[in-house]
Amino acid sequence: PVYIADSSSADSGSHVAAPRASASEMSGGSVVAKSVSGRIGSFRLTASGGSSSRVYGVALDGKAGVSVDNFSMRGSAGYHLTQIPVSTLKGFAQVRPYDLIIIQFGLNVANAKQKDYSAYIQKMGQAIDNFKAAFPHASILVVSMGDRGKRGSDGQIHTMPGVQELVSYERKMASDHRVAFWNLYEAMGGDGSIARMKEKKQANLDYTHINFEGGKYVAKLLFDVLVNGKDNYNKREN
Repeated sequence: PVYIADSSSADSGSHVAAPRASASEMSGGSVVAKSVSGRIGSFRLTASGGSSSRVYGVALDGKAGVSVDNFSMRGSAGYHLTQIPVSTLKGFAQVRPYDLIIIQFGLNVANAKQKDYSAYIQKMGQAIDNFKAAFPHASILVVSMGDRGKRGSDGQIHTMPGVQELVSYERKMASDHRVAFWNLYEAMGGDGSIARMKEKKQANLDYTHINFEGGKYVAKLLFDVLVNGKDNYNKREN
């Protein structure tokens, strides 16, 4: 287990005490990580410093397998990523040196009346550049928005206007910034796929959000893409 803080100290309460961060480590608001080992059934973080204390999180990783940090931002267009100082990102890179960073936004950006998303990808492109600068050894994958439905004049659910345009802009953004791209919209089945997933009880009645079953389905698609990509890479290298 690891805790990450930028201006406070903490300890683990139940079985093992985490070492405290020194004053020199805490100065300047740098990102600091402390590790503990042993059997831990519960823990407590104690921060000092009043309003200046900030604890980013706790990682309860095992020693084998794949570790995933999911930073879910509900209702976000992704603009907040550009507001994270590169120095903070570099601090995280020291304590959480990711192998792969996946960026996926767009569901809250697509608009039935909008066709031009150049301003959006300009902002998100800056976020990608910041992550590339902070995590130079990490691969970055942009996942497009998925399908989003809108009832048409025929009474049927079709892909909302603006979705395919945004997916095209996201593909261009990934290409311009030289990072990988996966088309979730096409992987789901393209036009009207969210309606078909809803019939399979994989999406909600809003024809916008997939549910847990839909998440399992999409996750398997992405997992297979990643594994096949790695296998193809190994074949080329050999």
